[in-house]
Amino acid sequence: TNLSACVWGCREASGHMIKRRKGSILIIGSTATFHPLYKESAYRISKTGLVAFMEVLAIELIPFGIRVNMIIPGGFETKMTKDFFVSDTAKILKGEIPMRRFGLPKEVGPSAVLLLSDKLSGYTMGEVLTIDGGVKLHPHAIYTDEDITKMNEA
Repeated sequence: TNLSACVWGCREASGHMIKRRKGSILIIGSTATFHPLYKESAYRISKTGLVAFMEVLAIELIPFGIRVNMIIPGGFETKMTKDFFVSDTAKILKGEIPMRRFGLPKEVGPSAVLLLSDKLSGYTMGEVLTIDGGVKLHPHAIYTDEDITKMNEA
């Protein structure tokens, strides 16, 4: 569903944009692209496939004035994820996020506006913007927050 629905949705939307010779498509990816998790092979394959699809779609549609980009959000506190974010697993995951917190839905919107706006990013296409508090950097958790603070104060 992740990949197929995106392909079908983009096909329908781009048809209207091609007629106008203008438009912008924003595809939503997943940090699963960067980090494998147990029992998520099908999910990861579908989300990784979205990156390849976005790149090809970007070069195919730009002759029609249609820009295609992607946002990859990390862990965000939403109604759907509220039960997970109080679990022990979430506490461990929060420790792996360099910003030491989960994202808020209101922190995704401005990035979406940036990538969709011709005025703000009219020369941006085929790009992936990751909004994950630094999870993609995947630092090894060998230092405490106090150790990191001391290193940077010296």
